[in-house]
Amino acid sequence: MAGGKSAMIRGFTEAEGSVLFGLLAESASNVLLKADTSGFISEARPALDSIGLEPTGELFAPHVADLAAQGHSQRVRRYWSDATAGIASTDQVEFPLCQPHELDTVERWFALTMRPVLDAEGNVTGSIGILRAIERRRTLEDELLAATLTDPLTGLGNRHAFQSILSRRLAGDAGGAIILFGIDQFRAIILNYGQSKGDEVLWAFAQFLRTIFGEETTLVRLEGERFAAILPGAAAMAALAMASETIDTFSSLVRAGRRDGLRLSVSAGVAEMAGHHDGVLANAELTLTLAQAAGGQRAELHGAASPGWRDRRRA
Repeated sequence: MAGGKSAMIRGFTEAEGSVLFGLLAESASNVLLKADTSGFISEARPALDSIGLEPTGELFAPHVADLAAQGHSQRVRRYWSDATAGIASTDQVEFPLCQPHELDTVERWFALTMRPVLDAEGNVTGSIGILRAIERRRTLEDELLAATLTDPLTGLGNRHAFQSILSRRLAGDAGGAIILFGIDQFRAIILNYGQSKGDEVLWAFAQFLRTIFGEETTLVRLEGERFAAILPGAAAMAALAMASETIDTFSSLVRAGRRDGLRLSVSAGVAEMAGHHDGVLANAELTLTLAQAAGGQRAELHGAASPGWRDRRRA
């Protein structure tokens, strides 16, 4: 860099910035920006309309922060200010691009990297930046995140997703209940029919739960033959009634469609959403265990079992 003072600030001299701008402007995947000392864009190569923005009709040149969608512009403005001053804590800022057309519903994410342009005395005369699309990277990140939260066999959420969602619900203190379902005698099914048949049963029950509860309810497969439904805001007795209805409906469908001699039934333990997520799950697991120990094909509510509960086995 020209001059000792210039070297103290991470950036480019005016001459270096001009050369860099010329070199990178030929890249079809990037948009090169020049901004003045106030952050208003003085030049863009290729033009901003190449990425769907239409600043040509504006009375004033757009500010760097105007590139971002509503709700993100302040963060971009702060990054530009820090980057121009050479004190930015990160190399770039990511944001969804401003959508000038109301019909545009798909967010397009971009990353902006900016550096100050300095004169021979080390004074900031503006800034240059590189704006590049990152949709592909974000799509991959979303896919990886989904994979870590999804049970590969059933397509439902997994235990990690359950703990995360339940923790957020409990932190919100909105109340509600969870239903923990378990397929009765599942180990015997594996021993008598094999793992492939067991996987078919798990997949079929997952799809059944989707049909019963709909897409709005959080459904997860915890592990093995145990599934959970999170019902925020639901009263415990209402959740118990829903669990009982689900068990009865499943039993009716199994009886109507059974062809291979396989006998299937499920039980459920219901627990209120209060306290720590581990405690809520433990209460539901204990209640499910008691329901299955009583013969299965039944639903029980944690803390509501009477002395005669073992005699109330469903037909």
